[in-house]
Amino acid sequence: MNIKKLRAKMVENGYTLKTLSKAMGLSISTIQRKVSGTCEFSRDEIEKLSKVLKLNSEQIIDIFFTLKVS
Repeated sequence: MNIKKLRAKMVENGYTLKTLSKAMGLSISTIQRKVSGTCEFSRDEIEKLSKVLKLNSEQIIDIFFTLKVS
């Protein structure tokens, strides 16, 4: 997950951890762990977050998925 890009989208849309936690229906401590990368967002949470932050499919891929080439 690209934490910097996620936080940038939060700021761009005027969300703090507190307001994002309310919009997502999660506790502040849970959203802190997820935004910091300690815990992963579930698929349902990614879908909800993409609606809250108005992310398009390219942004979702850029923020939540990394291409690993071995």
